[in-house]
Amino acid sequence: MDSIELKELGTVCSNTEERTKNKWRDLVSKILIHPAYLDGLAGLDEYSHAIVIFYMVESGRENPTRKKVSTPHGDTPLRDKGYFAQRTKHRPNPIGITAVEIISVTEDALYVKGLDANSGTSVLDIKPYIPSFDRREDVQIPSWMKKLMKNYTF
Repeated sequence: MDSIELKELGTVCSNTEERTKNKWRDLVSKILIHPAYLDGLAGLDEYSHAIVIFYMVESGRENPTRKKVSTPHGDTPLRDKGYFAQRTKHRPNPIGITAVEIISVTEDALYVKGLDANSGTSVLDIKPYIPSFDRREDVQIPSWMKKLMKNYTF
C-alpha cells in the first residue's frame, strides 16, 4: 500500500475538548492557520460558508482487528451498520468533513460556527461552500439515521 503525506494547515481552537454530540451547531471555533498557508485565506471572507476537512485526532489509529460495523450511537434496537454508512470516528482514515458558517477571517485565523471538531484537531483543508458543487437535491437517508438525527441539534 502506498502511503500518503498530508500537511496540517491549521489547528482548531475552541472551548470544547470532548465530543458533545448535541451542541456543535452554535459552537464558534477559531482555526489558527499556520504561517505558510496564510495567503490561502485571501478572498475566503467573500463566502458565507466553507467546508472544513480535518483529521480526527481523538480517534487514534484504526485497530485492524476491530469490526468494521457497530451499533450507531449505541442504539441497541438498531442492527450493526458498517462504518461507511455512519459518521463515526472509527474509520480506516479518521477524516472529518463539515460545512460551517464563516463568522470572520483575520490575518491568521478563520472563525467558524458549527464545526464538530475538538480543540486541538488538525485541519487538512478548507474549501469554499459552493451550492452548485456541494448541495444535492432528492437526497435519501435510511429511517434509522432519521431516527438518530431527530433529537440531534446540529
